[in-house]
Amino acid sequence: MRSILTFLLLFLVCRILTAQVALPGEIPYYPGEKMKFLLHMGFMNLGRADITFQADSLNCGTFIRANARSTGLAKLALNIKYEFNACVDQSTGLPYIATRIIREGNRMSESEVYYYHDLRPDSSIVYSKSFDSLVVEKNIFDMLTGFYYFRSNYASRSLAKSQSVTLVTFVVSEVWPLTVHYAGEETIKTIFGPVDCLKFMPETEVGTYFRDSDDMIIWVTNDQRKIPVKIYIDLRVGSITADLKEYVDPVL
Repeated sequence: MRSILTFLLLFLVCRILTAQVALPGEIPYYPGEKMKFLLHMGFMNLGRADITFQADSLNCGTFIRANARSTGLAKLALNIKYEFNACVDQSTGLPYIATRIIREGNRMSESEVYYYHDLRPDSSIVYSKSFDSLVVEKNIFDMLTGFYYFRSNYASRSLAKSQSVTLVTFVVSEVWPLTVHYAGEETIKTIFGPVDCLKFMPETEVGTYFRDSDDMIIWVTNDQRKIPVKIYIDLRVGSITADLKEYVDPVL
């Protein structure tokens, strides 16, 4: 159960919706947006995850926060709480600082990564106490700023069906590439009623968690906001779904 929750929560906020793009592009700005997800395996609830885009609280433009936690029987098995934060430059959509706090039972780990995008003409620099400084691709995103940049610039039906986009982000301590395939339009059932969606399938790595390379699907609303309403993950130990259960409109 611990490995399932750990992978799902990390996936929800960092793997599937992160992007490396050639700036400039449309700068994401969703002040006041809040999304709440319910994580479940069949009829069994595993946890909850929230993502908010809010006014700056650290003097760095805007502030994105994602947190996830186990609930119910899953919490009895192992009490898990994750918190991810990012300070965002409103003029570029790039991160200044990305932090991660993970609590699993009585254990806790923290990391803080600083992003320097203007020190070199052809690359960016990331710094953390855990790995010192690294030279990475120019204008690289963290998981949260990439999440919003993807929605603003890639989650669009202008892509041809089966067209792929290669995405890159810096997660924890390494550059993390991912290829996402656009799988067309689909109307799905949600607690809000039928919703017309765009369907994306990221390539998954066959091995510990997955049997095949197409074991993840994400649906986003086929409208201007591109809201992620459902995520499906087919793991070796069973399938897990994340459903949007509450959404607060941003002040656009």
